[in-house]
Amino acid sequence: MAGLHQSRSGYTQLHFCLVLHQDLFKNSQTSMSELVDVIAQSISAIFFAGYGLHALLSDGMVAEFKRYGLARFRVLTGALQVLGSLGMVVGQLYHPALLLAAAGLTAMMILAVITRFRIRDPVIAALPALSLGVLNAYIFVSAL
Repeated sequence: MAGLHQSRSGYTQLHFCLVLHQDLFKNSQTSMSELVDVIAQSISAIFFAGYGLHALLSDGMVAEFKRYGLARFRVLTGALQVLGSLGMVVGQLYHPALLLAAAGLTAMMILAVITRFRIRDPVIAALPALSLGVLNAYIFVSAL
């Protein structure tokens, strides 16, 4: 049931972002980079809403954060991921929110990759954090 809720939440955020930018699809003057930016922001919003809610609500994440040696930061991490997701959406209307969300999520993913290497997880375990870090770094630089 939680997965279904997260999917609906992600769909709602993607739909909201695309509705805000529906003029992108109607205006032939729109650049491809603007379209890529909206898609990147939507992907980031969806993933971080899901990961954040999972960190806050899943018993499995309690064990994972203990394994990372960061049990006391689980709720903060989940809350910051959800806030970052909301920042991506609000950033469609208020540019500083986009910059703050993208910078914060990039920093968080850098720390996540470092954590994976610190606990000697396989490199493949760090790929989601690395990918989302690169995505949010792109969003940040593109938004400057």
